[in-house]
Amino acid sequence: MLQKSATWPRQITLAGQPANVVKIVNDYSQWLSETDIPELFVNAKPGALITGPVWYLVRSWPNLSEVIVPGVHFVQEDSADPIGEAVAECYEGLETGKTMEVKDHNAIFVGGASGMCRATAEFFREKGGNLAILDRPRSDGAAVAAELGGTFHECNVMDWEGTEAAINAAVEALGSVHFCCNSAGGGIAKRTLTKDGPHPLEEFQRVIDLNLISAFNISRLVADKMSQNEPNEEGERGCIINTASIAAFEGQIGQVAYSAAKSGMVGMTFVMARDLGSMGIRANAIAPSLFNTGLTAGISDEFANALVKDAAFPKRMGMPRHYAIQAIAIYENAMMNGGTIRVDAGQRFAPR
Repeated sequence: MLQKSATWPRQITLAGQPANVVKIVNDYSQWLSETDIPELFVNAKPGALITGPVWYLVRSWPNLSEVIVPGVHFVQEDSADPIGEAVAECYEGLETGKTMEVKDHNAIFVGGASGMCRATAEFFREKGGNLAILDRPRSDGAAVAAELGGTFHECNVMDWEGTEAAINAAVEALGSVHFCCNSAGGGIAKRTLTKDGPHPLEEFQRVIDLNLISAFNISRLVADKMSQNEPNEEGERGCIINTASIAAFEGQIGQVAYSAAKSGMVGMTFVMARDLGSMGIRANAIAPSLFNTGLTAGISDEFANALVKDAAFPKRMGMPRHYAIQAIAIYENAMMNGGTIRVDAGQRFAPR
């Protein structure tokens, strides 16, 4: 049972005194660290009392929402309206169970000029979101962005500094970023030992750079931008989705570089979610099977049927919209974090 609060002159403790007030503070702190009751943290900037270690302690409490308002000491007088609005939104969240809503949110789609990422951008726009498309200069990115009412930013994901500049420009155009969906990547068909000798190391390195290193670079940069967002009722600031592959789990002969890169992405995702969890940023990956995109456009029906014959159902290539449905579902569900979701119709690749 929590004790009644002391009167005002005795509410502030100093050097462990008065003891009864110290006990009250400790009891409340312990209770707040354990209760499932939703909590609202009014975080004043620059603030006076809740700073440093105290700030980190408060942010560690479960089921915590946060609003940042201007103020120093008399915060309730300095920011009465923002606090009232935050309380109202928090209450509304209790009633509706709101999480990440697409409407009026901002997203960056890396590789959004085509395929699965484009389909996700289209779905995001349909649901009322704002977007920026990042893709290669010779892609259809400018046309896609214009069609969807977004902005286009040229980006070669293997140009680390250029990628940072493109993300900075996209966030500046949008005002902020809540969602990043990245499908940039590719592979080669080459065995560990070929007729011409060992797998060229520089080709292996290029596939790792194109898929894994670029995904980490994009993720770390957008996470920094997301950390500056004001959290929603669930305490969320953003969500990152990278595109892995079922080759991460059952790579075929000749996919050693590609499988290594996508396996690295799978391993990275869970740790990244842990890294970013305290800031309310989620990280996930989607591992599709064979999808009907530009990369598979040249495959004959006969060959495509042979590739998907081991799928449980349906026995066909996926469509970009199927990826988009999964991506938006992840974005809207706060409990989706740290995982790699297979979107593969029960497909398991054979060795060849």
